[in-house]
Amino acid sequence: MKSKDEDLPLPDLNVSKINKVGLLSLILILGVALYLTVKAILPSFSETKVGIISGQILSPNTSDVIAGNKVEIKAEAKSPDGIGKVEFWAKHAGSWEKIGTVENSPYTFVWDTSEIKKPYAVTLTIHITDKKGNSVSDPGGWREDIILSN
Repeated sequence: MKSKDEDLPLPDLNVSKINKVGLLSLILILGVALYLTVKAILPSFSETKVGIISGQILSPNTSDVIAGNKVEIKAEAKSPDGIGKVEFWAKHAGSWEKIGTVENSPYTFVWDTSEIKKPYAVTLTIHITDKKGNSVSDPGGWREDIILSN
């Protein structure tokens, strides 16, 4: 008498049959995992390292009262890549206006305010661009409520 197992055919042990969809899926998943790992570990080659640009208006200060038609604005600017220019900006009559640019240290600009009816409050700020073209706006914040008087 034969056992039940003797009548069953043996399984096909030929492993040459490969599931192509499964293999492509596995390759895709491994590729994405490798990409994400390398991206997390290494910085992107397309990114450029920007030096730290810093600076501020040294004078006048918030709430200073300035008599006359000339306002001397002193600023400091620093960058490991060197400073290309410092732009001086004023907010008056409800909008911002670039009032001057200085390309060399000391970063001092004299603003002619003879066209502004006084007394009048203005806000000042600077924008700094380094020699590589990187820029920062309003470092050190604004100087607000500077009163121009006669």
